[in-house]
Amino acid sequence: MLDEGDHRTELPRVLSSADYQRAGKHQFGDGFKFLPLQERAIRDMASSHTVVKIDKGKTECCILLMLADKIYIDTWGIKDHCVSLLVVPCWSELNSTVARIEQAGLKVRYIEDGVNDPLEYDVLVLQQTANDFGQIHELTKQIRKSGECSAHVRRVIIEDAHYLQMSSISDNSIKDIPYAFMSSFLAPEATLMANMSIDSYNVVEDEDRQIRRVEMQVDVKESETDVTNNVMSYLGTLVSYNSLIIVDNDARVEHLIEFLDDLVPCIGIVGSSTQERREKANEIKEGLMDENVCVVATAKSLVGLDFEVEEVIIAYAVTSEISLLLATKMTDSLVYLCLVKDRNSDYQRKCLYSIMQEYLLLKASTCANEGSNYCSNCEAS
Repeated sequence: MLDEGDHRTELPRVLSSADYQRAGKHQFGDGFKFLPLQERAIRDMASSHTVVKIDKGKTECCILLMLADKIYIDTWGIKDHCVSLLVVPCWSELNSTVARIEQAGLKVRYIEDGVNDPLEYDVLVLQQTANDFGQIHELTKQIRKSGECSAHVRRVIIEDAHYLQMSSISDNSIKDIPYAFMSSFLAPEATLMANMSIDSYNVVEDEDRQIRRVEMQVDVKESETDVTNNVMSYLGTLVSYNSLIIVDNDARVEHLIEFLDDLVPCIGIVGSSTQERREKANEIKEGLMDENVCVVATAKSLVGLDFEVEEVIIAYAVTSEISLLLATKMTDSLVYLCLVKDRNSDYQRKCLYSIMQEYLLLKASTCANEGSNYCSNCEAS
């Protein structure tokens, strides 16, 4: 119950523990309690640039921050509107973070080229695989100019953040807005954080956290035909065919299945509807239980699907970090990359060194020369 003599006209940058606790009980029930490090992460995310590396409760941190702001504004009748920006590596209707934010009663919109009515929403979702944060800067300006009330971007949350994004951020590019880097299975080491061009940031991390490391092996071939033949040969050496092959476009899915069908039962997934992809995921789970099966899919079509395999192969090209994020999520075993030399993108040359060698147990003898800025197999001539 509000004290009649207590009047508040502004939304504080950091709310009280009681405010965040109230939001937790509102969303999760009266028995809500913070998980270890969760309250610290929430307060750090509210006040400053923060890297959050906790195994459980990252999504809840985002929800409690946004929901506590909304409850505070509604409770005190503050004429203010704050918007949170959520940056995801790949948009999908099956994105669990977005679904849970919507379940909390927050209005969410996915945007590509700006939004005409930003004050109608609590959370704007952007897909961003490049390291150019220009779209965020433009949105920030647009929101500040919108409406008669005080409107602003409250925070920017980057889901599945990785080193290439972090290293491109500087104090000049993110003034006045706290950025939260939610790092899960590609958690950066403390030594890498020194490469960020930010004077001050917090790191919230479980002291006994076991960083998930997946060994990766890279082969680079001269042609697409060589890659196809090599993938078939590699599958032939596996004891179990419970495997996933991630390719770079939809046409490649059907092309590869034609070659593999006589070798192993295959299930293909492309960027089709949400319902069709859910049905495919159920088919995959049944297939993995009953027999050996090989899943062939694009990275985008896999976003939001939940299953694990014993082996992951990334074939032909790495065009964004999505392939690597999914590969390290879907297996605890080796990830094998078989790539076409002439199709290497600038992203691929950078990611193989900056992400794989720095975070994962990459076999140096097969890919990178120690101390090199690029993978030696992929370096441009």
